[in-house]
Formats: sequence, C-alpha cells, structure tokens
Amino acid sequence: MIVNMKRTNANLLCLFLLSHTIVHGVTAQVAALNDDIVKRVIPVLCVYAAQAQQALKDLSEANERGEKYTALLENISAGKADPLSWLKTQSRFVFVPPSATYERKFSQAVSTYLSIPVAVYSFGLPVPEELLKATRTNEGALELMTSGRDPLASPAGQKLKALNERIATFYRTKKFSEPNADSPFQNSMFSPDSSLLAIFSMINLYPGFDGGEKIGDGPILMLQPNSHSGVGSEASTTEDKVGVALNRAGLSQEHYDEYVGALTMAKSDMENPSALELDSSGEKNAETDKIIAEMKAFYALRKKNVEVYRRYTQQVKPLLEALGL
Repeated sequence: MIVNMKRTNANLLCLFLLSHTIVHGVTAQVAALNDDIVKRVIPVLCVYAAQAQQALKDLSEANERGEKYTALLENISAGKADPLSWLKTQSRFVFVPPSATYERKFSQAVSTYLSIPVAVYSFGLPVPEELLKATRTNEGALELMTSGRDPLASPAGQKLKALNERIATFYRTKKFSEPNADSPFQNSMFSPDSSLLAIFSMINLYPGFDGGEKIGDGPILMLQPNSHSGVGSEASTTEDKVGVALNRAGLSQEHYDEYVGALTMAKSDMENPSALELDSSGEKNAETDKIIAEMKAFYALRKKNVEVYRRYTQQVKPLLEALGL
C-alpha cells in the first residue's frame, strides 16, 4: 500500500511539473502551423539562415585576419616587416608630402608600442624650447596657460606653423578630411575612404624610442589604419533585409519567432516520436484528469504540427539547422 502511494505521488509530481512547465498556457507557447504559415515563414528563414552562414564565414575570416595581424606585429617588432609596406597593401591613399622622410626603425618601435602598424615620417625641424617645456612638463603647461604667450612665436615656431599649413593643404588636395585638432599642436585627417588616418604632430610623441635619435623632439607625421572604418554598415544592411522579408511575408517579428519555435518543436518531435506518447497510468482524480486532458490537447497540437512540418522537411530542416535549431 505504501509502495502504491509513493508511485501515485511520483506520477502526480511528474504531471504537475509537466503541466506547469509545458502544458500551462499551451496556445501561448506553441503556435498552430498550417501550409500558409510555413510558406510565409520560409523566405524569412532563408534570410536568417544566410545571415547565420555569413556570420560564420565572417568569424572564420576574422580569426584568420587576426592570426595574420598578430604575426605581422611580431615580425614588425622583430624588424622583419615594414609597417609602410603593409599599409600600402591596405590603402591606396598612402600619400606623404615631399619634405617628409620615412623612419623605418622608429616606425617599427612605435608600431610595437601601439600594437598597430604605423609609418612615421620626420621633417628635420627643431622645436622651440617653450613648446617643448609646455608639452613635456606639467609646470610648463601651467605656465603657458597662465602667461598667454604663443609658444610658436619664435622663428622655429613659425616654421612649424608653416609646415602644419603645408601638410593640411597637401592632404586637402588628396581629398582627405579637414584637419581635426586633437590638441593645439596636433591634427588628424582621414583618407577619402576612411581606411587611413594621417596624424601630424608639431612635437615627437615618442621621444627616446629606438630609431628616433635623429628625430629628437622634432615634428612627425604618422600614417596608420583607421580601425573604425565601415563599422555598422553590414549590421544595418542585414536588419533591412530581415525587415523587408517580414513585410513581404505579412509577419511581425513576434509571430515569426512563435512559428519558428513551433517548427523547431515539430522537427524534434518528428525525429523523436516517443516524446508524444502520453503515459496517463496511475490513480485518477479531478485534478489529474484535467492535467491529462490538457496534455492530450497539447500533444494533439504538436502531432498536427509534425504533419505540416513533414510536408516541408526538405526546405525547412536545412534552414533550421543552419540556425543551430
């Protein structure tokens, strides 16, 4: 008698759990499928499946690029690769003024420090002492701010101003963006396709780096890849394609998600038909009868969905699997 009581209680517990995790609110959790619904869902599924496949391809290519990029930086650090040579393979806008001198060794040191390929050019001009003091020490910066003096008023400073103007004019002729003042003594300009960033600084930003001995504190020009070019364009294109497909199908995103959930369950049920076998043995009472009736209705709906899914298996199954469903 005790054993039967335990078995009955176990059956009731299983039924209770099923009713509260699956059966309760059946119509809200499992949509009823029909031929029209599936035919409208398939084109949207195709867009999502193509997106998933493209994402996997992009991830694979990104990993491959990442490995190559890491190897490039390692070779640059070891002196085996030239940042400028690499930049020329990435952008057709690697332009520099005629007066600029490429500093390969210094470029390798700066690239290693920044973990990004950078081509650095020098101009052989001295830096006014007041500018040097103002940019290298806090005391000098504070003194310059409170004095109101122009650190470029000297003949050396005027040459730097003139160089700054020449560089800005040079890049304007190459259709780069207007100079953006990163600081009073530094400007940056983007190439027309935003693939490259040119930065001119009136003072060496990396004093003491290997290969920079002859540059000293003088002005430098740096060319480097723009890491933010093209960000977001692919995502917005994908969203547009999904929106168009949903509109053509006459589906909201919410309804589409419900139907895909029903198709996914139908796919699983067709592959595992035993999941739709109901064991209603055990003692009966009003509560268990209600639960069993709900479960039968739930299983009947799923069986109907399986029959609909079966007619479109060849089309739908590969799409669901492409989405990992």
